[in-house]
Amino acid sequence: DFDPAKEVPSLEGKLVFITGGTAGIGAETARTLAPHGPEHIYITGRNRTAADKLIAEIRDKYPSIRMTFVEVDFTSLKSVKDVVRNGFKHERLDLLMCTAGVMTQPAVLSKDEIQLAINHLAHAMLIDCLLPTLLPTAQFPNSDVRILSTTSMGYQFAP
Repeated sequence: DFDPAKEVPSLEGKLVFITGGTAGIGAETARTLAPHGPEHIYITGRNRTAADKLIAEIRDKYPSIRMTFVEVDFTSLKSVKDVVRNGFKHERLDLLMCTAGVMTQPAVLSKDEIQLAINHLAHAMLIDCLLPTLLPTAQFPNSDVRILSTTSMGYQFAP
């Protein structure tokens, strides 16, 4: 019965950071939060074309919202650290939405380990790197800092 149009509070003046923001849950999260007036939405992903399309779609409906695409490879913890150092340019962060994820990947090793790296390690690294921004934001008057992690129902497909 949850209706985001009615039940998501105003996000006026808030900064939002969404992982996996170019498709799936992440892109839909950006579309859902935009009508609530955040000051800035960061989206991460690997697909600049999809990001540009989503940003154009949202800006067409909500021209006052600033958006930034930050390209990141969640199979590399170095890439995640670099995103925070080079891609995130604000001194506050109100909402971190961890939506990036993969499932049923072949059992291969990447720079780290692909499924574990994307679904867990990269988000843990990102949270750790953004805590120095999140914690002071939580001290602002009327702040409501959140870290939200989503998942799919894909676990039900496991034997």
